[in-house]
Order: sequence, then structure tokens, then C-alpha cells
Amino acid sequence: MNNHYDVINEITNELLFTLGLGGFLFVLIFGGIIWFFFNQKVNRIEQTFASELKRNRATELDLIYRRREVYGRLIKSMRVFLQKGDPTEKSTAEEKSEFLAAYDEMYIWAPDEVLKAVNDIVKLKRIWAAKKVEAQEANKELGKTDIAALQIKFRELHKICVQKIRQDCGFEETEFDYSYVSF
Repeated sequence: MNNHYDVINEITNELLFTLGLGGFLFVLIFGGIIWFFFNQKVNRIEQTFASELKRNRATELDLIYRRREVYGRLIKSMRVFLQKGDPTEKSTAEEKSEFLAAYDEMYIWAPDEVLKAVNDIVKLKRIWAAKKVEAQEANKELGKTDIAALQIKFRELHKICVQKIRQDCGFEETEFDYSYVSF
């Protein structure tokens, strides 16, 4: 009887060992295949992500470059509001053209904060131009205190505008004090 059980036990052990070894080999081969395809997929995702990241970075840099170009022209052309003794004086056709070109281009590239800051200056120019027309119609001129107040307000709005532009160009925490220089 012992022999019978011993034979059955030996066959069972060999069968379990064979199945265990076969199962182990199956798991090893199947796992290797899965690992290979998984790595291929991960590599493709990494390449796609890296490519998209480069493309997005190039687009972002292009946007910043374009904005800086526009902002430079805009700031230079806005000086027309500040450089004259009487900011309600008429600008030359060339000055108007430069400002309007930069203003139009700004609407394509600038964010809302910058648009609002520039529009505040334009609104003030319109208000004061209307006041000058009213004064002329009444055969009066705007007083020097009115003109000085206007110049101060324009400079305040211009500073805000420059600050918004600097923030948009990457200087988010700028704490500058823009100084006006005249000769």
C-alpha cells in the first residue's frame, strides 16, 4: 500500500513541478511580451508628449516675441499723449498713424488687462478732446491747471499700462516706478 501511495505521491509531485515550471515559464514569457509592448507604448507617449511640449513652448515664445514687438511700438507711440505741453493738442498724422497701427495690432496679441489699460488712456484722450472743443466753442481755452491735471492723469494711466505690459511679458511681480524724462 505504501508503494501505491508513494507512486501516486511521486507522480503528483512531478506533475505539480512540471505545471509549476510550465506556469512559471508561461508567466515569464507572457509577462515579457506584455512588458515589451507596454514599454513601446510608454515610449510613444513620451515622444508625443515631448514633441507637443516643444511645439507649445515654441508657440508660447512666438507669442511673447510678437507681444513684445507690438508693445514696444505701442509704448513709443503712446508717448504722443505725454510729450507735448498740452496733451489735448492735435497730433501729427504720422504720430496718429503709428499709434493706430500699434493699437490695432495690440488687439490681436494683447490680453484683456493690457487692452483695458490702453483703452483707459484712449478714453481720457477723448474726454479731454471734447472738453477742449467745448472750451473753444465758448471762446475760452483750457486753463493751465486743467492741462497739468490731464498730464498727471495720463502719466498715471501710462504707468499702469506699462506695468500691465511688463507683467504680460514675464515680469509678473514687477515693482517699478516708471520715471518720465524730458529734455
